[in-house]
Amino acid sequence: MKKAIKYLVVLGLFVLLCGCDMFGGEKTFVCTSSSKQTDYTLTSTYKVFYKGDAVSKVETVEAVESSDESKLKTVETSVSELYKNNNEKYGGYDYKVVNKNGKLTATVVIDYSKMNLDKYVEDNPAMKSYVNDKNQITKEGIIKLYKALGATCDEE
Repeated sequence: MKKAIKYLVVLGLFVLLCGCDMFGGEKTFVCTSSSKQTDYTLTSTYKVFYKGDAVSKVETVEAVESSDESKLKTVETSVSELYKNNNEKYGGYDYKVVNKNGKLTATVVIDYSKMNLDKYVEDNPAMKSYVNDKNQITKEGIIKLYKALGATCDEE
């Protein structure tokens, strides 16, 4: 019995140290971008979760810094409306927008398993070049999309 427990502990540690990838689990990579304009700076970080070639989820943190509070308020309103409308129409969006001390931070999780991706792609035809024949966003497609937005990706 002690030997069996010992093997279970060793197996558990092995799985923790090696990750769940050996069982076909999700992998991740990160894309980042930064843009400095006259009256604000935008920094974005996109953590992409995928299995095989299909993207399952993206966690995004977008930060806008500006000394112009009216600019931040305008961005806050437009970003909040965008995520609210997309969530109502397609589902899958969980977001929080905080405007504090000259910095607006939007934290967004898009869970594609909870999203009506067929409708999203239908409403946004440009997305067709980023999805496979099952209307799943592909790893290659999302890298292409983020690179078009000026991001660099630390893909595996």
